[in-house]
Amino acid sequence: MHEIKNVEPVTAKSVALNILQQLGERDIKKAGLNRLCYLINHPRW
Repeated sequence: MHEIKNVEPVTAKSVALNILQQLGERDIKKAGLNRLCYLINHPRW
């Protein structure tokens, strides 16, 4: 097996941002920016 180089480690923040992009702005506003920011800053995973 070959080593995969130049790959950034998956961080909780990048995962959260990826999810937010998939949700879309409407869902983000619907869910509440404050709540989402709290989840990003205080991950439980």
